[in-house]
Amino acid sequence: MQNFLWDGIKRDRLVWVGDMYPEVMTILSVFGYNEVVPKSLDLVRDITELPEYMNGISSYSMWWILIQYQWYLNNGDLNYLKKNRDYLFATLDLLEKKIEPDGQENLDGMRFLDWPTSPNKQAIHAGLQSLMVMTFEAGEKIAIALDDKERPNSIKQFSF
Repeated sequence: MQNFLWDGIKRDRLVWVGDMYPEVMTILSVFGYNEVVPKSLDLVRDITELPEYMNGISSYSMWWILIQYQWYLNNGDLNYLKKNRDYLFATLDLLEKKIEPDGQENLDGMRFLDWPTSPNKQAIHAGLQSLMVMTFEAGEKIAIALDDKERPNSIKQFSF
């Protein structure tokens, strides 16, 4: 928690969005609001031009949306959510294109959840499928918070 929420402090010192969710939940529980979180979220947003994924990993863009929602729930900062509205919805639109007609995720790019599951393609699919569901549920709640009347109706149904 120095200037940004760094990860890999002995290696690359980057803002790794996939690791941020548990880190942010801990920060919220221990410290409450801390400016390092929105600064870190903004940094990774600003260096990730859509249709690229954050840190080059599809699941990390989903974690960014989930963190946005948790940050709003815990801090009630609607202005920060509004600031990220266009990027949030553009990311959801990008992810929506990665859903097959049968509701299965078909994410491209690096398909990663965590190191232990890396060799297990079935586990990765199941995890990404679940993460998509969580992301679109958060997206629906974000749309409601932003008083977007049309977005909640466009949230896709998923199958397992």
